[in-house]
Amino acid sequence: MQRLWPRLAQAYHWWKKIGSLRLRHPRTPSLAKFKAAFWAKTEHQWLQEDKALYRGFNYFWDIFPLALRAQLPRDLCFIRCSGRLACTVAAQKKRAVILVFPELERLLHSASPEQALAVIGHELAHLILGHHLMKISTWEAQLAADRLVATMGLGRELQEVIADYAPAWQARPRLAELEKWLPPPRPNLRPGDDSPFQKSADLPNEF
Repeated sequence: MQRLWPRLAQAYHWWKKIGSLRLRHPRTPSLAKFKAAFWAKTEHQWLQEDKALYRGFNYFWDIFPLALRAQLPRDLCFIRCSGRLACTVAAQKKRAVILVFPELERLLHSASPEQALAVIGHELAHLILGHHLMKISTWEAQLAADRLVATMGLGRELQEVIADYAPAWQARPRLAELEKWLPPPRPNLRPGDDSPFQKSADLPNEF
């Protein structure tokens, strides 16, 4: 028994070490592979057929944090539907559908496509946080998703969406709560300089 204890201790040491390595390096597909799989889905053919939508989604995945992408459902689809902005429908833990409504398409074609990215990020935040698997109020889910969008760097854009589309009684407290999670605005910027679409030369002229 005395000879066995050192071996057990050593085995436990290596078990912990391997476990920590797995946590640090999750098996997440590269961005190129992720985007290739995303566009290979027949459900996304309608996005590819529209240049503005295709470039908008491509750019969104470029700026989407790797740590958050690792937590997305494996089977994620965006489906065109009638309604307002977007809505998340998650039937299973590894499968989810996000309904894209005409207003979101118009935002992607507009002079402020960053607002559309904030909406997409907000819907993905609900999935990442597992709200479809939890007993949580709609209000708490909205605030939690808002905070996660702020960490994506799209908090200011989300504020604009909330101010434009949410009812006044809901917009005020959401905007006040979201403001707590936003970094201070950068000084000496000309209008439009803080737009993420100004940082890439591979963006469509339509934007």
